[in-house]
Amino acid sequence: MRWPSAPQKSRYILPGLLILEFGCLTALFGLFGYANPNTYRSALLDDGVASGFVAKSTYTPGSTDVPLVWRPVATTVSLYLTLASFLCMVLQATLYILSLCPPQALALVQVIMLSIWIAIIAIYQAGVNSETPWFLTHSCADVYYPRNRSPCLQAKGLFGISIVLVAIYVAVGVWCVVVTVMGVRLRLKSEGRESEAGKDVELVQGRSAEEPVVDYAYQQPQTPGRVPVTPY
Repeated sequence: MRWPSAPQKSRYILPGLLILEFGCLTALFGLFGYANPNTYRSALLDDGVASGFVAKSTYTPGSTDVPLVWRPVATTVSLYLTLASFLCMVLQATLYILSLCPPQALALVQVIMLSIWIAIIAIYQAGVNSETPWFLTHSCADVYYPRNRSPCLQAKGLFGISIVLVAIYVAVGVWCVVVTVMGVRLRLKSEGRESEAGKDVELVQGRSAEEPVVDYAYQQPQTPGRVPVTPY
């Protein structure tokens, strides 16, 4: 299915969303690359323990019982998934420009990417399987060590940009559904017009067949009040 023509004001919505997705993924790739593998996760955990935001009896820095959200593997996995998302975005943008990516396929891609990033946010950033990281519930001005203020802001930035990226995936998926519905309506309308045109042609042909054929070549003009005389 090809992309149906959209109104003039709305045809730039999808390219604009793809540009926003490119910006978000670029920022996330840079932030995750800087944080990989453990630039500041352990430092933020130590700061949370020192500030009292993290229970010292529950989370001991350097132990093997540290929740997944505080482990270096969380940053590494997020970095690789960000790279995969970036490559997927470039591929789908290229196929869209070449009109080789139908809206149904693009909507399916958005569902897959949305699921992946919800999992990244829930497991590696928000820590649904453990206590929520303190930097998501407290201000970075409350850090115990001043040197951890910048890492705290970066961690908040990662979480915020990830939320924006999820919103973009939702918006692109909704737009693909809208375009698909528009295409179905246009096809049905076109089929209705062709059907009406066929009926009109059949009606005209039927009327033409019922009318008598008159040969005007052998008709003689008649003058009012005179009777034509037939020669002997």
